[in-house]
Amino acid sequence: MRARVAVTRCPSYDPRVLREALSRSLSLIGSLTDVVKPGDRVLLKINHLGEHPPETAIDTHPAFLRAVVDLVREITPDVVVADGLDSPGLGGFEKSGILSACRELDVELLNFKGRPYREIRRAGFETVTSIAVAEAALDADVVITLPKLKTHMLCLMTNAVKNNYGFIPLRLRVNYHCQFPEPDAFSNMVVDVFEALRPHLVLVDAVTALEGTGPSRGGVPKPLGLVVAGRDCVAVDAVCAALMGLEPTEVASTRHAARRGLGEADLARIDVLGESIDAVSSPFRLPSNRMLMDAAITRLPAWVVRAVTGLIRSTREYPNVVRTRCIGCGLCVRHCPVHAVTLVDGKARIDLGRCIACFCCQEFCESDAIGVTHRPVGRVASFVLRLQRRIRRIMNPPAT
Repeated sequence: MRARVAVTRCPSYDPRVLREALSRSLSLIGSLTDVVKPGDRVLLKINHLGEHPPETAIDTHPAFLRAVVDLVREITPDVVVADGLDSPGLGGFEKSGILSACRELDVELLNFKGRPYREIRRAGFETVTSIAVAEAALDADVVITLPKLKTHMLCLMTNAVKNNYGFIPLRLRVNYHCQFPEPDAFSNMVVDVFEALRPHLVLVDAVTALEGTGPSRGGVPKPLGLVVAGRDCVAVDAVCAALMGLEPTEVASTRHAARRGLGEADLARIDVLGESIDAVSSPFRLPSNRMLMDAAITRLPAWVVRAVTGLIRSTREYPNVVRTRCIGCGLCVRHCPVHAVTLVDGKARIDLGRCIACFCCQEFCESDAIGVTHRPVGRVASFVLRLQRRIRRIMNPPAT
């Protein structure tokens, strides 16, 4: 059966508008009752990167969550909202509005941190032998993932497949950055996590997306006015990449997931229902060209890749401390997987000789104090690739 992905206009987070958009999206791909049955325990996996207010477009918007909860509760009352934070308790959900939304809805809110995990082994894993996955997610009858469409410094795009990363323990997430520092290998590891627990349905919050140096404070909100839905997470990611102005296989996690038979990434084999991609696509300002380069480089012979490895690394972006914003809280120090960050005179300092450019420091910084810098070769490569993409958009404008 061909994958079906619904793209529906949703210009605001008004509850009525959201409900109509979500209902239409679900009707286009079938029905919510195809996924959820009466009495099912449904886990809604939100995208909650940290303590960010809704207007920053970093976390799943609380209004989006409310609308989904209301629709699911028309079928089953047993609903739990969940994600893994960097500390126990529910306080970390407050600033995003998720905590108050769950309290008002009287729905269970769960933090995976401090709760049991279960070891999962799959023959198809390519980077690890086993993965620890949150027991609460494994025990749910239905898992619905609610990602926020965003750019990502390491993975280029974070959406349905990447949202599964929150199912594993924080320390493991940080360690994997150290174990798989190359973007392509890291993305393939993310696909292993996805294979360990594949959600039954994905509903993408793309009403306001995030572009630029995402997925956290470095990004810029982008009003996109869309809801995207599907049963095939890989197909949804492929469509979302196209909406961002990317070729689906430029996103390494999409490319690897399709190669491994975990979903469809060929737009020619995906039924895009509702709005056409050409009608609503809007090119995103990308966080980095490193993944675009890797997408091309992986198609080269291995000996060529080995020969130019140093050049490749010199084109990448690296984190840079904005000293005027740094408050010396030490979050970046605690979360750096390779211990490349230290505090000197009350300010963070990054050792670029040790840095693997995973941007964990930026993801966890609550002061917007981690910027981006290029080495000289990288500035040239970045300019050339941006120019190339601009020419491609001019030569291939969206259909009207």
